[in-house]
Amino acid sequence: MVQFGTAGQAGTGHGADYRIVDENLYYVETAKIFAICGYRLLKDDAAAAKDLLNGFQPALTAEGYRKYLADNQKFEHMDPVPVPSFED
Repeated sequence: MVQFGTAGQAGTGHGADYRIVDENLYYVETAKIFAICGYRLLKDDAAAAKDLLNGFQPALTAEGYRKYLADNQKFEHMDPVPVPSFED
């Protein structure tokens, strides 16, 4: 798996302090990188993509993945806390 990250931002991802600090880097340069990756995978009748798919060996079967999720699922119970009253 590949997970791309981008530059040009600051703060906590998905947080209230997240912000774009360099629009060109965040939007334009990142789009160029994604486009060239797609091009390289799809050129020559998608030879590179086909090589990746043909050589792929999954770490888990679908059933093994479901078992992994079930075995690692965690639940936490918290007693409810009343909302404070703001009435005078």
